[in-house]
Amino acid sequence: MLLDLRDALTQCAANFGRVAELRRNHEPERHLLRHRPVVATYHATRTEHFTCSNSQTEATCTSTPSGYSRSTSTPNALFSSTSGNLTPLLWADTDTTLQAAATPADGDRATKTTFALNADVAVYQLRPLVTSKQSTVSGVPTTYAKSARTWDA
Repeated sequence: MLLDLRDALTQCAANFGRVAELRRNHEPERHLLRHRPVVATYHATRTEHFTCSNSQTEATCTSTPSGYSRSTSTPNALFSSTSGNLTPLLWADTDTTLQAAATPADGDRATKTTFALNADVAVYQLRPLVTSKQSTVSGVPTTYAKSARTWDA
């Protein structure tokens, strides 16, 4: 038992200063109320994930990673679809893209979702309606999945 702990501590000391993976987020500030920006929210609109090789520093890993992925999302302000109120009530990611490189390429995947926001004095429900998924093949977005949901009253 003591030998296992000593080995673990030795391995930990040997790895000190090494970077295994990095995640970098871009989170711009957004406001819900247009004329009175009372509520500020932050959404990760771009996330980059770097996988590092042994003994890479943060600087060398971000410039030449052994693995890389990039996720981009587009949050849109949603209004109540039942009350007629034209005040934006929440942000929801309606478009997301997953890439294996910093630039668009074949194999990139995109998801688009539409929502219904049932919001009045008694109810506050966000419901996904239609979700479509596409993959880029020979430079052309190609749909590979689509789903639609209906809701009972």
